[in-house]
Amino acid sequence: MKGAGAIKKLYFRVVKDSAFRFYVGFLFSTLSTAVFTGYNLLLAVIYRSAWNVSIGVYYAVLTFLRADVLLREGKSLKQRLSEEKKRERREKFLPRQCRLLFVADIALIAPIALMVLEKKQVVYSAIAAISVAAYTVYKVVLLMRGFFGTKEKNSLKTSFFHNINLIDTSVSVLTLQYTLIMTFGEGIKGTMFTLCAFSSFVIWTVIVFFSVRMQIAVIRTEKNSGRQS
Repeated sequence: MKGAGAIKKLYFRVVKDSAFRFYVGFLFSTLSTAVFTGYNLLLAVIYRSAWNVSIGVYYAVLTFLRADVLLREGKSLKQRLSEEKKRERREKFLPRQCRLLFVADIALIAPIALMVLEKKQVVYSAIAAISVAAYTVYKVVLLMRGFFGTKEKNSLKTSFFHNINLIDTSVSVLTLQYTLIMTFGEGIKGTMFTLCAFSSFVIWTVIVFFSVRMQIAVIRTEKNSGRQS
């Protein structure tokens, strides 16, 4: 009975508390990213694929960043801090988290280079391709639901959460592209080389753009806080 009561209490909190609901959604998204990290490392072992190792390292960095954000946001929710205290704590750690986001951007260069150069062609099974496709669809749905279902669209916290989700989703699209070409195509040759090179560059540019924009927002917030103090 106690377990049922706790579940009921949790359910009503998710329904009524928009900040907690957004946190829970981010939690499930982070867990899926962690699982996908392990899945890519498993594929790296099965297919002896350097590309899966590199994309697994990227997702490991992204998972670490997500976990750090979750840990600090979870402490604020647990302690039931005021919005002012939450903002102050968030502003303290956001610069470091933004720098870690840049580390993830740099880590993405390796899988992009391996994809375009294709040193070794890997033929994945249909199950691997379907798994990556399912993950990509799941990320897209979560991204759309999080964006349209959030009331605090202009807050620094929400922007940072959305940026991480957007980056995660963009890379999953890149991963799906590579997996489908290797599974159902003839490798990255001819027009596929041009397509992969162009799409990879566009996606990486978009990711870096949002990372830089987030960094600028954090710097502006730091300057405003310094003036007020």
